[in-house]
Amino acid sequence: MIKLNMLSYSVNHSGGILNILKDVNWNLAKGSTASVTGPSGSGKTSLLSIIAGLERATAGDIKVAGVDLAGLDENGLTRLRRENIGIVFQDFHLIDAISAWQNVALPLDFSGKSQTQEQAKNMLERVGLSHRLNHRPTELSGGERQRVAIARAFVTKPNLILADEPTGNLDLETSKMVMDLLFEMVAEWQATFVMVTHDKELAAKTHKTFHMQDGRLDVEG
Repeated sequence: MIKLNMLSYSVNHSGGILNILKDVNWNLAKGSTASVTGPSGSGKTSLLSIIAGLERATAGDIKVAGVDLAGLDENGLTRLRRENIGIVFQDFHLIDAISAWQNVALPLDFSGKSQTQEQAKNMLERVGLSHRLNHRPTELSGGERQRVAIARAFVTKPNLILADEPTGNLDLETSKMVMDLLFEMVAEWQATFVMVTHDKELAAKTHKTFHMQDGRLDVEG
């Protein structure tokens, strides 16, 4: 599902060139689950952003779902995300001006699919929010907003789910509930799952744990 070969990522900084990722090699099989741990600033979120096609690698090769990302323009990257990737962010990234079901329906709308309202409502029912369909994100708790975000990530039935600190803004009890739901849905959909987290106990629930330090990725177990 993911194949990285000598992947590097650098950005221009006031002090010069900042090397964020350095010669990362990584193969992740379809249907497997992996977590990436490491200190803040080590490159974890940048790695996820490049896999999602939200940022461009500076050097090296990257393939996601068998597609070479270097050969895609912005429209191609958008299409790849729409058809293959679901993303769960720490800060939810919901649109406050529209309802929960409308947020979930957005990826379906962008795909030009029909019956988006019904599919979105069914997915919200799946994550236990059938009673919150018409509530806006500002009217929901943090745990409910993250469940809406999970529903949005899964509504297109993607092959790959990327989660960036999905419980970073939640209390301990809500975090457990959200992660139990996320792992349950990953298993149900047989999706490949990559999660960035600081929580080593949570990381241990994935098939493999990788540690990122100073832009380099190493397997832990």
